[in-house]
Amino acid sequence: MSATDPVCQMPVDPSGSGPLLEFQGERFWFCSPSCRDRFQAQPERYRDGLAKGAETATDPVCGMTVATGSAAAALTHADRPFYFCSTTCRDRFAQHPDRYSSLQSLKITRTVPDLPIDPVCGMSVDPADPGARLELPEGTVYFCCQPCADEYAARQ
Repeated sequence: MSATDPVCQMPVDPSGSGPLLEFQGERFWFCSPSCRDRFQAQPERYRDGLAKGAETATDPVCGMTVATGSAAAALTHADRPFYFCSTTCRDRFAQHPDRYSSLQSLKITRTVPDLPIDPVCGMSVDPADPGARLELPEGTVYFCCQPCADEYAARQ
């Protein structure tokens, strides 16, 4: 059995230990605590998008699937709309649109062993170009974006 995170549209395993939330008699599973928290802050925004069979698009920077109606950011480039999981991905795209605009369907797998995993959202992160990093006594921790790094730092 599988489910889809209503915030980021990432596939999740309901039998796993990921975050779960009951809302108005329905159960919702999430890929990370940050997606659960975004849902809790605006449940109707994400629940309605899911219930209506939300149209999705692929974030051309990180490869995440996002619901177009609840994407964290969007912009138009060369008369084509692009949707993003975060403002960080939108800003990276805006700096180098030609680098990303042809990668609309690129998927980055979370199980690539050579790449570190963002401990907040579970995304693979390229250490050569991370969204953020924290230097800790245990070593460097890489993040897809600054909000994930901030959330992680707040938990420490």
